[in-house]
Amino acid sequence: MKATRKRYSADFKAKVALEAIRGDLTLAELAAKHGVHHTMIASWKRQAIDGMAGDVLRDWRCSQGRQRKRGGKTARQDRPTGGGAGFFSESLRSMSVDRRRVMIEPAHHSLSISAQCRLLQISRSSY
Repeated sequence: MKATRKRYSADFKAKVALEAIRGDLTLAELAAKHGVHHTMIASWKRQAIDGMAGDVLRDWRCSQGRQRKRGGKTARQDRPTGGGAGFFSESLRSMSVDRRRVMIEPAHHSLSISAQCRLLQISRSSY
């Protein structure tokens, strides 16, 4: 009999990845808590961080492109190429803004509200 792989929802992946980024529990503790192998959680965490870095870089490049406007013509705005940020950015888009707002912990000891907003791709002012 052929074994099938477990499939995890985008919401679940985002939730676990955010918990891993927060660092309140070790990867082994998170694995035991959620029933997922620790290497899978590490992969989701890495994809989330890479996605956030890609978003920050894209925003910076766009702002640089706007600064290079000359004579009414906009210089080419560089954008990262490739397959995108992976499941994390896609899963965030599939979640409602209200659901993402609930994930923010104002009293978190190591992640500021601004950093959490960036990770969850919501504007600080909408929080």
